[in-house]
Parts: sequence; C-alpha cells; structure tokens
Amino acid sequence: MRILKFELLKLIQTPMFWVFAVLSIGFNAFIIIGDGYWADELNQFSREVYASGEYKDPEIGDVYADYTSEFYAERIIDSLNLNGITEKLMRSKYEKMQVVADDFSEQGISYYFYADGLTTVIHKQLFSSVMRLILTQAILFAALAMLCSFGFERQGKTESVVYPSRTGRKITRYKYLAGLIFGAAGFAVIAGGTFAVYFSVWDYSGFWQSNVSSAFNTVSDVVTGVRPFITWQSLTVAEYFAAVVGLGFALTMIFTALAGVVGLLFRNTYTSFGVFGLLTLSMMFLCMLFGNIGLPGLYFATTFTPVITWYTVQQWFNDMGSLSIIPWQEVWAVALNAVLLTLLTIVSMRIFNRKDLI
Repeated sequence: MRILKFELLKLIQTPMFWVFAVLSIGFNAFIIIGDGYWADELNQFSREVYASGEYKDPEIGDVYADYTSEFYAERIIDSLNLNGITEKLMRSKYEKMQVVADDFSEQGISYYFYADGLTTVIHKQLFSSVMRLILTQAILFAALAMLCSFGFERQGKTESVVYPSRTGRKITRYKYLAGLIFGAAGFAVIAGGTFAVYFSVWDYSGFWQSNVSSAFNTVSDVVTGVRPFITWQSLTVAEYFAAVVGLGFALTMIFTALAGVVGLLFRNTYTSFGVFGLLTLSMMFLCMLFGNIGLPGLYFATTFTPVITWYTVQQWFNDMGSLSIIPWQEVWAVALNAVLLTLLTIVSMRIFNRKDLI
C-alpha cells in the first residue's frame, strides 16, 4: 500500500492533470451555457410537470402499437448485403426488439411527456453532445495518467535505481493500479463538474420520472430513417442517465487499461501516447473500411471495439441500428474488452519483467 500511495501521490502532484481537468470543465461549461439561451421555456415546462405529478397523457398516441421491427431489419440487411450468420443475428435482434415494443405498447410507455416536442433535442444534448465530451476528456485524462505513471522513471532517469532486479519491476502492478485509480478520479471530477454546470442550466425535475422511450423521443440514421428510441427494457430518464454514466465510467477504465498495456510495451511516454492514438484511430478506420468494402463479418467485429462503443454513446441500450448485431451490444463490448485487456495486461507485465531495461 505504501508504494501505491507513493505512485498516486506522484500523479496527484502533477499540475498538468488538474489544468486539463479544469480546462475540460470550463470548455464544457462554455458549450452548455451557450446552448442554454432557450432553457427558460423548457425549464418552466419541466417545473409544471413536476408540480402536477402527471407524467403521461394517453392522447399522445401509442407509437409502439404500429412498431414493425422487420422493416428495420430488412433495411439494414439490404443496405449491408448481409447473409448467413450476420443476417440471422440481425433478424434475431429485431425479433427480440419487437417483443420489447409489444410490451411497451401494453405498458403505455409511449404516453410519457419527457420534454414534449423538444424531447429529441434535449436528449441528444445530454446523452450525445455532453456525454461524448465527458467521455472523450475523461479517456484522454485517464490514458495520459496511466502512461505518465509508467514513464516517470524514464523521464526522471531513475530506471537504474528502480528496475535493477525482478523484484524492483514488481512496482509496475502498483503503477498500473495507480493509473486506474487516478483515471477513475479524473472521470469523477470531469463528469461531476460538467453535470453540475449542466443541471444548473437545465431543470430536469419534471423529466427524471418520465420514460426515456417516450413517443417524443426518436433516433434516426441514413439506413433506417426515423424510428422510436426504444430501449431493451423500460427505463426512466433517471435510470437511463445512471446506466449511461455507469457504462461510460466502465468504458473509460477500458481505455485506461489499453493505455496500460501500451505503457508496459513502450518505454517512452510520448511514443506510448502516439501508439495509443494510432490504435484508437485504427479501430474507427477499420470499422469504416470493412463496412465500405462489404465485409459485414469483420465490420460487426470492429463494432465491439472501445472506440466504436464510445462513438455510439447516443444510442446505448437501444437497437443501435446498423451499428450493432446483438441486443445490449455496448454492454457485451465493454465486458469482452475487460476480459481481453486483463489477459493482455498479464502478458504485457510478463514481457516487461523479462526485458533488458537498463
């Protein structure tokens, strides 16, 4: 524990991280406040809904009564030229979504107000724009912290003191753990500061108890067009918010672990950060490449990567259209990457312990 505290202290005493966190929150605040010029009307509506305690209106209409999942499945299958196992998985996904839609129709989920006619706008603002900003900044903060944790000895020219023996190299496990802990703290600081600003501008008191799959909430893409924002299970806005933040934290830890693997394999901090950047960019590039050249199997394999999971944050916990092949894909992607990176970390530590560093 003493070594862990020492490694954490070195990160805490590095001004760069706190400057980055403050600048991130400040930038986010600028964006949020700039978009808040129309907040008064929506906040008044939210307070009225909260005061009335009525969150549903049957006159809104039931969008799930006419929901036909087969239509969306066919559009995606035709667009991506799916066949074989990929076609079967896509049809299976939307068959399961049809069951959810039918259940939502029975429950009257469609009747929830949420934010009325501005639902899609305000939902995207929080769960796409703001949440993606937080994730991007937190991932960069955490990855840089992890890489710096492994690079302190080389930067300070103390490798000959710290790593003269196999016993000394065991410090890497504490550096890795320190990077994870400090990365988690960075997520908490950036997310907490940003949300404090956001909810001081936008009053969600009348929205939290509404269902996120209100008839007013829609999602669209070039393949399927506009469709209801239907989650795999019934979630209030508050529950959906908690789920997104929780999965966002887990995804940040995935990127932190990836940075840890790179930091173990490359001694120079700047080189490590460059390799980390190339790895993340290649995940996005390969997904686009396989989709464009008509290799659906490889395309869907790359949609499980951390970068594509980050990219799809605005559609987490719904069908995700052509960006997923199975239900709850974002959750499975995080879980699978956690297992994979655990194994890679073990292998990387063994490689590090056998390298001639001096």
